[in-house]
Amino acid sequence: MRAVLFAWQSCVSREIFTENEVVKRIILCLVMAAGCLAKDPEAVRKPACKAPIHGQFWPDAANTDGRAAQQLAKCGALEICAHAGWKYKWQSVAVNVRQLGKAPQEPTAACAAVMEEFGGKDR
Repeated sequence: MRAVLFAWQSCVSREIFTENEVVKRIILCLVMAAGCLAKDPEAVRKPACKAPIHGQFWPDAANTDGRAAQQLAKCGALEICAHAGWKYKWQSVAVNVRQLGKAPQEPTAACAAVMEEFGGKDR
């Protein structure tokens, strides 16, 4: 009887150890996924367009810097929070010619630098 009980206890302890390994792997996967998602903590996300920010530009630099607003508008990266019907949404202030057509082209190097500097379109 004792031998059966001992065999049963050792079997149960192996199962617990195996379950712990599974739990350890799940936790490891979750930690790695969180690390990948938090890779770029400096990236600023575009805020939701709602009533408190109605009329403001995105990127934020355009609200205080006229030069930034002009450069971003030339590149087609400037957006404004506008009231559209029953809701608010981000709308482009201007469109660059390169964005038109069936196959939009990549922005020029100058526009890419401006968008990088001021945090333009987050695509």
